[in-house]
Amino acid sequence: MLYLGIDLHEEQITINLRDEKGKVVLKQQVSTNHAKINDFFDGILKRSQSDGGYMAILEVCGFHEWLIEILKNYECKEILLVQADTSSNKKTDRRDANVLAELLWNNRFHIINNNRPNGLRRVYQPNKNENEIRQLANLRPHIIHLRTKVINKVRGILRKQNKIQGAPSKDFKTKKVRTWLEIVGLFPVDH
Repeated sequence: MLYLGIDLHEEQITINLRDEKGKVVLKQQVSTNHAKINDFFDGILKRSQSDGGYMAILEVCGFHEWLIEILKNYECKEILLVQADTSSNKKTDRRDANVLAELLWNNRFHIINNNRPNGLRRVYQPNKNENEIRQLANLRPHIIHLRTKVINKVRGILRKQNKIQGAPSKDFKTKKVRTWLEIVGLFPVDH
């Protein structure tokens, strides 16, 4: 088995690959360009076949989903998504990838036996349906905030033009108010 530590960034990944003995066999930075990332993982898949496959570890960030899909497509046996406990002042991409690969290698037997890894806060990826539901649920408060912001702006314009007292309701979310807003003419047209 091979053990792949990945430090993910927007434009590149930094990797550290170890063999079954824990020896670092590859350190490299790879562009996240589609062709380059696919070539890289194609090489990892071929290289790992004689070793019984590979496992990968990466830290949670706001855009890791695409990389997890690529790892699945390239037959990664186990993908560990972890949350960093602390942050160091001496962080570099290469150090981070090395630390992640070392943690993965040190915990390989725990992971294979479905035990909790030592020194890692594992994060479980939601399935596709759960992820879609989460995204929709997280989107709702933003949409409500934007709606409130727009209503407040419209109220401000109506106050400036001294037209707010003609509103059929104080609640600007009603059908009556929406109809009234179409008629009231917020922005006077110069002739």
